[in-house]
Formats: sequence, structure tokens, C-alpha cells
Amino acid sequence: MKKVIFLLLFPLIAEVVVSCCGCVGTLTFRYSNQSITVRQLDNSGTQPAESQADTVRKTAYGVRVFLKRERLACLQKRPSLFISSAYALSCGCEPASSYLAKDSIQAIHIITTNAFDNTHPAGSDISPYFKVFHNYTLSLLSDYVKDWRPTLFEEADLQPSQDILLMTPPTLGPEHSFKVQYHLSDGRILESTTPSVKLL
Repeated sequence: MKKVIFLLLFPLIAEVVVSCCGCVGTLTFRYSNQSITVRQLDNSGTQPAESQADTVRKTAYGVRVFLKRERLACLQKRPSLFISSAYALSCGCEPASSYLAKDSIQAIHIITTNAFDNTHPAGSDISPYFKVFHNYTLSLLSDYVKDWRPTLFEEADLQPSQDILLMTPPTLGPEHSFKVQYHLSDGRILESTTPSVKLL
């Protein structure tokens, strides 16, 4: 009988514990991916750095992509009643806000606007020749998209950037530029083209 009473009162106990911690409910928003802009990188140093030079070593070229997202209407404010026991027992609060994707990113493609090598003329998809540099690791674009976290907990994450490095240099040239495309779940394609650069 005591166990039954405890189980019935547990949500109230948990609520009291969290209330003592000053926790409030989580605000939940939607966000939408709006546009991308790109800048070229020079990866010849210890870290990829933005470059406006008209010449970059072809073994050290990369692209930095800035993704602009828009916060949409607030969906709900979740009440703190009957919160999980994990938060109650640790006296920790749930995040103050969360952001759910209205349109998720399905794929990233990079198109060469110039003849890249003997098998990739202008207009070819050369995405496999690039990798994302993130947390000091390199990932294929497809793997990076697969592991992308669509739910955000910080408003600063609404304006992320990705460093995408060229791993296989061109054999033709030297003039090159690249069109970066983000394919979204709602059918839209966000795209931006890098400035023309000599890869030597």
C-alpha cells in the first residue's frame, strides 16, 4: 500500500523538488532554413581561414557555408508538472527553449562550374571530393547530413557555419568556382556560388 501511495505522490514530489531549483517550462519554437552564403577558405595553416585572395593552393582549398535560419512562431510552453524523474532527482532544469526544424536538410551537393578533371566537366557534382571539417574530424557530406541534429537548444545555433574542405584537387584549370546546394525536405534548394579562384 505504501508503494502505491508513493507512486501516486511521486509526480508531486518531483514537482516540488524542481520548483525549489527555480525551473520553468520549456518554450518550443519552429525554425525554417532560409538561405546560405559561402566564402572561400585557405587551409594551409593550422586552421581553415577565410581568404579573399584570387589564388589558393589546390591542396588547401575549402568553402565556409553560413546557413541562415528564421525562428518561427512559438508552438507551446510545456508546463513543468509531471517532469521526468531524471531531472527531479538531479535537481537539474530542462532547457529553457528548444527549436524544431520545419524543413530539415536532406543532402549537400557541390557542383563545379568549370571543368574539374577529365571525368568531371563543368556542371558535374563533385560532392565526394569534399569533406566537412567539424570538431577536428573529417566527414563525408552524406554522413554529416545523416548525423545532423535538427533539434536545437540555443538561439545562437540558428546561424551555424560549416567548413567544407576539398580533399581531391583538380587536374584541370586553373580557374575554378563551386556551387553549394542544400536540399531541403520541403523540396527547396538553397544555393550559393563561390567567387572564381585560381587553384594552383
